[in-house]
Amino acid sequence: MIAKMDYTANELDVAGIDIKGFPTILFFSAGNKAEPVVYKQEREVNAFVDFLKEHSSKPFELAGDAVEDEEDEDEKDEL
Repeated sequence: MIAKMDYTANELDVAGIDIKGFPTILFFSAGNKAEPVVYKQEREVNAFVDFLKEHSSKPFELAGDAVEDEEDEDEKDEL
């Protein structure tokens, strides 16, 4: 599940988490919700999907992954 939360209007009761800037993206693993992973990579869809795939406990595929990759290759060829 991906959820959006306004930190200024809600409390986050997790030790060691200190929100300094917005947006801050935290990944709470199903097996270890007490120690979230802070997302610090590029703010692009493919980088975020790669991050989720790396840290998720269950493998997944998104519809359109292959299509996006092919479109990226076509764009590179045009340049």
